[in-house]
Amino acid sequence: MQLLDGVLIAARVSSLLDAGVRFDERFDFHFYDLDFSRQANAAGLAVGTWQISATHVSVGNYKTDGWIRGREVYRDKWQAPPRMEYFEANLKALSGKQPELVSLLRNAGRSHVKTFPSAEGPPTASVEHGGEAVYLHNRYNPQREAMLAIKENYDGAGCFFFLGFGLGYTLDAVIEKYGGQDRQYFIVEADLRILRAAFEERDLASMLASHDIYFAWPPLGPELAKQLQQFNFAIYKKVCCIMHPPSLKLKPGYYKAAAETLQSILYEKTCLKLVD
Repeated sequence: MQLLDGVLIAARVSSLLDAGVRFDERFDFHFYDLDFSRQANAAGLAVGTWQISATHVSVGNYKTDGWIRGREVYRDKWQAPPRMEYFEANLKALSGKQPELVSLLRNAGRSHVKTFPSAEGPPTASVEHGGEAVYLHNRYNPQREAMLAIKENYDGAGCFFFLGFGLGYTLDAVIEKYGGQDRQYFIVEADLRILRAAFEERDLASMLASHDIYFAWPPLGPELAKQLQQFNFAIYKKVCCIMHPPSLKLKPGYYKAAAETLQSILYEKTCLKLVD
């Protein structure tokens, strides 16, 4: 079952809360039922019907102003994003800095990365891991989740290390709150397929073009250390490391090793320690 009519919808509240499914308040009446059904399906909840008797006293309000507004909100939220347009624009913004990574991303698949709209609209994603779905971001509002995760002790930092990228919301939040043209952003993402999904689902071109953002690849061992040697960390008074918890769950050993390499290089060059 994919879609339910909203004349009567019953659900266990705890299941909806656990799955991050909410009624989207942008739908004042029309299309809220279709939106709710698709949210539930995207979150892996079972949607079905039960045979009961009901009388629905309504002639409907098809194609009224309210119905048309609801339809536009629904279309904006659930229409497929212009993935290849985003993808090509993002690659173009990255190509001047990291052409080899651009080539790798073009050939990367993303079959195990499932993307879908969050309850508020922006895309979110999950990854199949060990027989379960690991959600890379909040299923209700991933942008707000990222802003709430940013700590106050990042004030004064000149360089940020990101261990795990997801769809890039944490980077967005850091740039919005602490950004500036004089800061550097160094991203370690262990899975090219996740990075490809981010480049397909989100328009990151302006951010990639206007900020000093570097994606480590290969992101581990001597190759990672070699890339870090290119950065002049001595000019910074503070360097911060931001871990993306779902990425850590997917590859704990990988990111632990990357963090140790980052700390080793940083201390060797500056005697600074990472702030997390």
